[in-house]
Amino acid sequence: MVFLMDSLNYEIGFLKKLVALNTDAELKLNYVECSKLICEEATKLGLKTKIINVKAPDKLPRPNVIIELDKGAKESMLIVTHYDVVSAEDWTGNAFRLKVKENELIGRGANDDKGAIAASFGALKELMKEKELKRNIKLVCACDEETGGAYGIKHLADNCIEELKADFALVIDGSFDNVQIGCSGIIKVQIRLKEKSFHAGYPFRGENVIHNALPFLNELKEYSKIMEKEISIAPAPPDAPNKNVWGRFSITILKAGKKENIVPGRLRIGCDIRLIPEANVQKELNRFHRFTRNLLKKHKLKGRVYARGTEGYYIGENNKHANEIQEIGEKMFNSKKPQVCALGGADGRFLHRNGIDAISFGPGGKNAHSDQESISVDEINKVKQLIIELSRREEQTKLVE
Repeated sequence: MVFLMDSLNYEIGFLKKLVALNTDAELKLNYVECSKLICEEATKLGLKTKIINVKAPDKLPRPNVIIELDKGAKESMLIVTHYDVVSAEDWTGNAFRLKVKENELIGRGANDDKGAIAASFGALKELMKEKELKRNIKLVCACDEETGGAYGIKHLADNCIEELKADFALVIDGSFDNVQIGCSGIIKVQIRLKEKSFHAGYPFRGENVIHNALPFLNELKEYSKIMEKEISIAPAPPDAPNKNVWGRFSITILKAGKKENIVPGRLRIGCDIRLIPEANVQKELNRFHRFTRNLLKKHKLKGRVYARGTEGYYIGENNKHANEIQEIGEKMFNSKKPQVCALGGADGRFLHRNGIDAISFGPGGKNAHSDQESISVDEINKVKQLIIELSRREEQTKLVE
């Protein structure tokens, strides 16, 4: 691996700079600094750059970077990545100093998703040398992906249609296990129950919102049985218990009280609903609201239900761009890379609304969102070569083993 490590000095060096900036998605840290770093590097390579700043209600900056390599090709490929990361509170050691250990590059954001940015830049650096390309490239380095993408890729897809216009999109924010050609829809739910708080030493003085909610919660969890009856035509990942994507429901948050001797007056219940890609979000929202309102009434609970969601998508079988990515991936890894629909959400759902076929593949890595997040040097190289393969004219193409 020494030769491969040395041959990727540029990518590893750039990844070190990216990881060094703590771009915490919840706190919105160093967003401006990271977007400037990305733009400066693109400018050094001679690439056209554009920063699109979004005005968010919290007034914190939301810069999104679009980088373009235009060689006059008839087709264009959109590459989607993001530079924000999850919190590194539980990290052992310094999460923002990239650690090189044999073949592993360890640091917060190394695989999710700054490794994809570094690898993409390595590919662009090589492709700049070509006189002609099979496809022009637009690279998006967005913010806020880890918090839903409202001011990142979603905003760009909704408001910058011309800037994102392309024949298809490669979303590099997942695994190399399979080629993802769709994703599940998502509904996020909050149920807020309210009573008066009182001293726990005097339980006769009020209604205990937690005690009263227990039978409600027991019936609420049965909504999972309703969702499980929804079966998609889209294939699920090979390790899933079902052949096709199915609906899912989970109670994920119970929040109430701060002191043991005070019965709280409020209880917040959070739920996660995963829809099959062809489901209509509004229809599903209406069904859940009816179910929950009836349940609240049955148990005589005072509460409100808040829910919002986004639809999934599925581009279907025999998509030519998905087939091309699958073929390249299987040659690279010498193993099957089935086309599946993700059980989670994916940025591709926002692009699909604009008629862009979005396919997710790579960058791989380990321990995303947890301690010692990493990506291998080989995986960085695989992402780089995938982009090069998709962009070079066929007579120029040669896979790097």
